[in-house]
Amino acid sequence: MKAEDNEFPSVLFDDQGSAPATPASGFSRIFSKSDGLYIVDDAGGVTGPMAASGAGAWSSFTPALTGSTTNPTIVNGTILGRYKLIDATTCALHLEYTKGSSDTAGSGFYIIGDLPVTPKTGYFQLLHGVIHDSGSTFFVASLRFAGGAITSEYFVAADAAGDKRVTPTVPMTWATGDKFIFQGTIEID
Repeated sequence: MKAEDNEFPSVLFDDQGSAPATPASGFSRIFSKSDGLYIVDDAGGVTGPMAASGAGAWSSFTPALTGSTTNPTIVNGTILGRYKLIDATTCALHLEYTKGSSDTAGSGFYIIGDLPVTPKTGYFQLLHGVIHDSGSTFFVASLRFAGGAITSEYFVAADAAGDKRVTPTVPMTWATGDKFIFQGTIEID
C-alpha cells in the first residue's frame, strides 16, 4: 500500500494494544506498538520491538549467578545484564558481575542463568569475556550454553595451566572488586 505523502511504496501501521491473532502455518504478521514494530509467528511467538534500524533497543535484565553445590549470595555486589534483539533470530548480550565485600561465594562450579532469550536448540553457543582479578590479572573466559537452555552449561576460564571451570577459588579466590564481563551474540529460537 502506498502512503499518500510518500513516493515510495510503504505501509502505515496503527499502534496495537496487543499482538494480533496467530497467523496460519508458514506466515508471520507485523504489528506496531508505541515502542516499535513487532512480529508474531505462526506459533504465536512475538519478537520485538524492532527500531528503525531493524533492531530493538537495549533492555536490562538481571542474570542469575548460582553454584552447582551452594548458591552465592549477592549482597552489595552488582550483577547486570543487557540484551538487544538484532533481528528475529539473533540477540546481542552483555553480562557483568562485580563482587561486593558482603557477597558470599557459594560452592561448586559457577553457573550463569536467567537469560531473557532462549538459545537456539541443536548445538552449543558461546559468549566470550574476561574475569578480572582486581589486584592484578585478567583471565580469558567463556560461557557455553546448550541449545534451548537459558542457563550456562559451562563457565570456564583459561590461564597458563589450561582451561578450568570457574568456582569460588578458580581461577583465583574471588575478592571484593573482582569481576567478570561477557559479550557476544547468540542465535535464538
